[in-house]
Amino acid sequence: MLLVKFNKFAAAVIGAWAGYILGLFLNDLALWPIGLAWVFWLVNIGCAIVCAVLAYNFFNPAVILGTAFIGAYALMRGIGMYAGGFQNEYTIATEIGSGAADNILWTTYAYLVGILIMFIVGSIVQFKMFNKMKEENKMHPYDRLR
Repeated sequence: MLLVKFNKFAAAVIGAWAGYILGLFLNDLALWPIGLAWVFWLVNIGCAIVCAVLAYNFFNPAVILGTAFIGAYALMRGIGMYAGGFQNEYTIATEIGSGAADNILWTTYAYLVGILIMFIVGSIVQFKMFNKMKEENKMHPYDRLR
């Protein structure tokens, strides 16, 4: 209930969580050879703080980009559930970690391209709608009646 009352604070909390997840990805993809616990935590907490501040200060773009990405992923994941060929993320991470990245199916890359395209399209549509709503709110109330 508290987060409903304070939208920007809620965005900062979600941004911190997303930043922590981003830190995990960075550690898994690039920083794992270092193997130091303090580097792991420094990267995760640093990403969490940076993303929380960005989400708080850029609230509307953060919501638009977040919902565009979630929608793009959900759409492609749903198609992948019926059409097949979308490998589980944990399977991909395990294969990359074990050096068997050649086992990743080509369809997985096609779904990733689909996610990227739908993310871009969804972002453009939402930014246009947001800007249109912002312009309509600037208008005089009598002008909105036309």
